[in-house]
Amino acid sequence: MVSPPANGRPDHGRDATEATATSVLPSLTPTRKERAGYNSRVILEELRIRNLATIREVTVHASPRLNLLTGETGAGKSIVVDALKLLAGGRTDPDLIRHGEASLTVEGIFRDVPPEVRAFLAEKGVEADDQILILKREVHRDKPGRVFINGSPVPLKILVELGLKAIAIHGQAEQLNLLDEAY
Repeated sequence: MVSPPANGRPDHGRDATEATATSVLPSLTPTRKERAGYNSRVILEELRIRNLATIREVTVHASPRLNLLTGETGAGKSIVVDALKLLAGGRTDPDLIRHGEASLTVEGIFRDVPPEVRAFLAEKGVEADDQILILKREVHRDKPGRVFINGSPVPLKILVELGLKAIAIHGQAEQLNLLDEAY
């Protein structure tokens, strides 16, 4: 988490240049049909964010166990969640790019890639490793964004499909999804 200022009030104009985290994972909540056949998810090991909102550059290291992202209002928690959503194929907007910069980059390193995910990647022509999955997303102000899986450029559609199958992001009130028949 990004440390709040000493006075305890948010400082939205400051540079978040370092962060320590006990990390995240909020949810795009795929339907039962979308989750079919994918009983295990990839595990976030590292998240790198550059020029997203107020964050100039930060690397978040996650534990293989439960990770929580906590902090005061304005500390940058939602920016980290936005970065994860971008890696899961979420919609983007050039307004997310840090003021004065031409692009933003979000990169995630995931480990313990399940066979179902490796098979999906192979089907799409993307080289897959059993242990590591590297997702990278670039968003530009003046040209189309780019998506990379394990260093290979891919269409956004593949990242969206992979995100639904392999990345779960859980947030507040998520338990209410249990009441939704589509869940």
